[in-house]
This record gives sequence, C-alpha cells and structure tokens, in this order.
Amino acid sequence: RVERVTPTGSVELLSRKGRMVTIFNEQANEYRSPPPITLPQSWLATLDAKEDATRYPGLLSLKAWAEEIHALWALDPFALRSASRGATTHVGSRGHDLASFLFRLKRRSPKRFAAFVARVAEHYPRLTDIEPKSAEDGWKYLSITERWNGKKASFNAKQVSDGLLRLIAVASIPEWEVVPSLVLLDEIENGLHPRLIGGISALLGEITRGTQVIATTHSPITLNYVPEESVRLVTRGRSGTIVVTPLVEAHAFRRLREHFEPGELWYNVGEERLVGARRSR
Repeated sequence: RVERVTPTGSVELLSRKGRMVTIFNEQANEYRSPPPITLPQSWLATLDAKEDATRYPGLLSLKAWAEEIHALWALDPFALRSASRGATTHVGSRGHDLASFLFRLKRRSPKRFAAFVARVAEHYPRLTDIEPKSAEDGWKYLSITERWNGKKASFNAKQVSDGLLRLIAVASIPEWEVVPSLVLLDEIENGLHPRLIGGISALLGEITRGTQVIATTHSPITLNYVPEESVRLVTRGRSGTIVVTPLVEAHAFRRLREHFEPGELWYNVGEERLVGARRSR
C-alpha cells in the first residue's frame, strides 16, 4: 500500500510504502519514522485529535475532512419509501432514514425545513408540500402533496416517482446536521424523467457551494446540464489501469464543441476515441 500526503506549496506530510512510514512533525519541524506496522487502512486512522493536535495539525485536518465523506452509492427507491424512526441527523447511504430525518428537521427548524421544500419545488413545480408524519408506534413516513389540473392531491412515499424521491434526498443534504465535505453519488439519472435531470444537476451545483460532489452518469443528457470543465471521462488504459481525463482536454474537444453539446459529443464520438486519440499523440 502506498500513501502520500503533500499539500500544495508545502512539504510532504506523510509517506508510506507498505509497512514503512515517514511522517512530518510540524511542531518539531522534522521527519520521523515510527516502527513498521501493518495497517489495512490509511495511516491517518492512527492519529488522535487531542494527542496529535500540535504535532500533526495538517494530517488531522485531512482526517477530519475524510471522515465527513458520505457515499450515496445507490439511492434505493425501496429505502427512500420506507418508514423509519430514530433521531437521525442525515439520510443514510441507500436513502434510508429519509422520513425520520425530515421529521426531526421540521420539528427543530421549521424555517430550514420550509427552505428545503422550496428547494425541491423549484425543480419539481407540481410539488405543494412535503409532510413528515409519525405513526402511533413512532415510525415516521412521508406525505407528499402535488397539484394536478389545479387541484391538490396527497400521496404517501410509496405512490410517488423514484425521481421525486431522489430529488428530495439530494435537496436535503444542505440541511444535514454536519454538512458533508464530499458527497459521492452513483448514476444520478436513475429513475428520473429526462426533464428532471436538469433539476437534480442544478441541485448538485447548489450543494457544491459548501460540499464537493463527485457523481457518475451514463446519460448524455446529464452532461448538457453540467459545466464542461467539471466533466471527467473514466476509461481503462492498455494495462487495465483507470484513466481519468478532463473532457476539455479530450482530442479535438474545442473544434468539436463548436458543433456538439457535451452530451452529443460523448454520444457520437465516445470516450474511447476521445481519450484514445489523445493518448496516442
């Protein structure tokens, strides 16, 4: 296992290769090499916030950032629809605890909850209200009100679309008790009507004001709603290694961009040709 930490414009704070570690003591302004140890995880996991605060502040800052990474790998419609209970402070990795989190948010901060509902409605105009409710046994569930043909109709979470539930989950992120440092989202277009893809892309853009977002997609439509400088093409090199290429650095991107939107370019040319041609130069 190889592990290195070098802040931009600074000295290397950590260098690890297998069991051998070299770490920079910022208080003493010197490197030290602790006895070789076997760790399956990052060496950062061994740091203590109190004991190492003066010796390794840079590494502790990185550790704190890494601990607030939230991976929403699969926002499962079943989990999003399910009732939940408990004093949850954020939505779970599969979308579970959505109802109990929103119930807690509304009770603790009605203004923030109202701002959250407005955030969803901005991208889903039919929405009138989201009402987290509690059953007698303590289980929380969602009631969602939409406007159809000028009339209001209320539905439970089992009756609304997967796409709306995904929008609700993503829109809740800025209201989590501890706002994530990084959010990982997989296949953000899943379950979304094509007209809602722009909405969830805009929501992710709003979240990036305070949180870094890394999202994957197989939808060319999605690329048309994302700043082109933020798009990365992920392919495999000849040896099977992962290659990540900024779209704007792809072969002939500027010339082709005059004729195609990013999604059309990806669909018509394909990432292998875009990246392969660049590799062969």
